[in-house]
Amino acid sequence: MGKVVVLLAVVALGFLFLVVWVQLDAPVEHVMVNGQLDDAERDQIRRVVIDNIDGGLLSADLNNLQNRIEALSWPRSVAIRRAWPAGLELHVDKPMVIAIWRDAYLGSDGQIVRLAGARSDLPTFDCSLSEPRLAMEVFHRLSEQSGLHGLEITRLSENELGEWVLTFSQGVKLRLGARDLTERFQRFLSVYRQRLAERFVEVDLVDARYANGVAVSWRTEEPSEAPGMLAAAKLPAAKLPATKKGTAGLGVSALAQQQF
Repeated sequence: MGKVVVLLAVVALGFLFLVVWVQLDAPVEHVMVNGQLDDAERDQIRRVVIDNIDGGLLSADLNNLQNRIEALSWPRSVAIRRAWPAGLELHVDKPMVIAIWRDAYLGSDGQIVRLAGARSDLPTFDCSLSEPRLAMEVFHRLSEQSGLHGLEITRLSENELGEWVLTFSQGVKLRLGARDLTERFQRFLSVYRQRLAERFVEVDLVDARYANGVAVSWRTEEPSEAPGMLAAAKLPAAKLPATKKGTAGLGVSALAQQQF
């Protein structure tokens, strides 16, 4: 008699467990995604969960879901927990991206990241030779100095010869060549402070690949007069190669003598 009672109790407990399991293992109806993500990224995470859920809320393999999400490449960390009665709650962190790199983005750690959404508020790196980490070093080194003068670099380019060209938010290009980037950039900033700051929107191109000066190419063939600008252009300047019409050779040493 005692054995029968025990058997019945075991059966009852098993049945109760089955009922509870069925109730707890309800289909996942809600997926909440937390983190500093945009709408496209949240939707991408939800699609991965929906496409890879392999059971109800209780039986779902959360480790498999986490691996599937991390396989997207851009999530830096993923945490998943069950949110009763019928949901999953995810927290997803992504790396901070600092630039557009070809058809992807460049993270602050130098890794290439492919995001679900599009970003147009980032500078563009277009490098033929350099790896992402070197491009980041060049950008940080130059943008830190340009920021002190109110200049924003929106594009960093490197051609097949290793020559660097910057583009500022005003659309002005700066040629720095393949060496002595810091020295040449400082030379440009010297001319910018003394001559170009108030007229930068009139500038098309600045070439700093010279020993003692820079060449300035204007958007118009005959730039309007500004105090000191034409006089500085007429002063004996550092020897520069012949320039086309609308291009003024500005010697750094000559400008310094005028104390502009």
